[in-house]
Amino acid sequence: MSPEDNYLFTLGHMYKHYIMEGCGVRFLCDMYLLRAKQPQMNMKYVESMVSKMGISSFHQTVIGLAEAVFAGGELTDDGRQLLNDMFSGTVYGKGKTMAEKVDEHGGKGRYILSRLFPKVSIMKNTYPVLDKCPVLLPFYYLVRLFSRLRHRKKEIRSEVRQLKNSKGDRL
Repeated sequence: MSPEDNYLFTLGHMYKHYIMEGCGVRFLCDMYLLRAKQPQMNMKYVESMVSKMGISSFHQTVIGLAEAVFAGGELTDDGRQLLNDMFSGTVYGKGKTMAEKVDEHGGKGRYILSRLFPKVSIMKNTYPVLDKCPVLLPFYYLVRLFSRLRHRKKEIRSEVRQLKNSKGDRL
C-alpha cells in the first residue's frame, strides 16, 4: 500500500469511528505521525481523494488539531471541539459498555437485530453496488453475515459473551 493510500485508509477509519462511536487520541497521533514521517507524500492526490470521500472539513480539522497538539500550532474552535470529544472517550473512542449499547437499542433483542441488519446507509457504504441496485440488500445482509462469521469469530464470541453477561432483557 502506498503512503498516500495508507494515510487515506487511516483517515477514513478515523472518520468512521468518529461518526459511529467517537475516536480517541490514538487516531490523532497516527495521523500526525503518518504526515510527519512521510514528507514525500503526494498531498494533491490525498486532497483530491479526501474531497471525493466527502470529508475535507474533517480532514482539515484533524490536520489543524494534530499540528496544534504536537507541533505548537494554533488551536481552532473546531479543533478544540474535536479534542474535547476525544478526551471524553478512551484511547480508541467512547467505548460504550454493552449495557449502554443494549439500552440505546431498547433491549437485547433489538440490539441483536441492529447488529444483524445495520442501517441501509451503512450497508450502502460497505457495499457500493447497493446504490445502483438496492433490491440486492437482502442478499448483501447474508454476504455480510457469512463474511463476519468467517473472518471475525473471536469478535463475535466476545460480543455474545458480553451480551449474555449484561443486565437487562434475557437473551
